[in-house]
Amino acid sequence: MEKVQMKQITFARVEGRHEDLFKKEFDRWLDAEIEINQAALTAPDTGGYDKCDFTIEWQDGNTYKGRFDLQREHSMAQSPLKDHVMGFLRFLAGEDRPDHMTEQQYLPFISERREDARRFLQTYQIG
Repeated sequence: MEKVQMKQITFARVEGRHEDLFKKEFDRWLDAEIEINQAALTAPDTGGYDKCDFTIEWQDGNTYKGRFDLQREHSMAQSPLKDHVMGFLRFLAGEDRPDHMTEQQYLPFISERREDARRFLQTYQIG
């Protein structure tokens, strides 16, 4: 089965210096990733982050909304948004339990969202 392709990414930097704030739309993952790399150059160099909001819309009209914490290290990352989305979905799907959580903590935490996350990963092209 062919996965549903992305239609548009809306990415907004909502925290940071006034001149660094923006909201842009992209019709290619690569363009969004390049913009994030560039924006990260002005992210805090103190180990902190600036909050960003994003919405990904797929060709079938389904959307994925989230928050991205923009860090200086993202200027060197190949695909920071894709990695962020995939990481969270894999966490919810039960594929990537963090070291700080035991199995007894993790399974109840993801139980109600596990199947939805798995279905999302199988259905939608990310990146």
